Amino acid sequence: MKQTFSQFCAEIGVPLRNDRWSWSAVNDAKRQAIFTIWEDRLDQPRRSSIDLSWLNDPNRTENGAREFRRNMACVLDQGYEAFGILCEAHDPSASPRKRKRFNRELLALEVAFEAGRTIARIKGKVPPATITRDVSVADLMLEGDSAIDDIEDSEIGNPDPEYRIRLSGAFVRDNAVRNAVLKRARERCEHCGKLGFLKVDGGRYLEAHHVISLQEQGADTMRNVIALCANDHRRAHFGNDWKELQDQFLAKIQSF
Repeated sequence: MKQTFSQFCAEIGVPLRNDRWSWSAVNDAKRQAIFTIWEDRLDQPRRSSIDLSWLNDPNRTENGAREFRRNMACVLDQGYEAFGILCEAHDPSASPRKRKRFNRELLALEVAFEAGRTIARIKGKVPPATITRDVSVADLMLEGDSAIDDIEDSEIGNPDPEYRIRLSGAFVRDNAVRNAVLKRARERCEHCGKLGFLKVDGGRYLEAHHVISLQEQGADTMRNVIALCANDHRRAHFGNDWKELQDQFLAKIQSF
């Protein structure tokens, strides 16, 4: 059965107050807000921001508009994290609009009130796990210069990609810790026990994972690093059972 928009919002922990007219929602406990982002209203050609002033107009008195202004105030006045869900309308000229389909990758938004307008700049794409776990947006941000993927299937790729140098901050990791953990693993994932796949040089491929992330003040020591196969490492970051895995990893390390 196809998942509805309201079911998706409930699944990620920010349920709509009303399935029929809600355009946005908040989770006050986690200080997070989600907003409908209509694909046809994105700025062109970059598709990297959207003017939400038409929704934030105080003269609009319908339920969805009043709720939108309350939720937007949580972002602008109280510092809630803001996320967008990219949607396509059945009929862009209709009022109110109905969603034809939506993208399950969230958009990390930076919202500001500029010259009388409410502007949401799209900083990147993030998986739904971002707002269901205690992890920063920056830690889970997906690669890509533009935040937007079209909802409709279309030609993808770029025959003449632009070259750019990217600069970003990162924690400095001790390679000696990584190497010691991989040596300790003896070529097997320390969670599932499977051998890492063979690399070109004949060695086995494993990845070193900080169980408590460095952004969460986790230590860069062997008591906080575990060797994982690529599948378990991705699961540790994006799986809905990440917390159970974290506890299992720490218990495993304690047994060494």
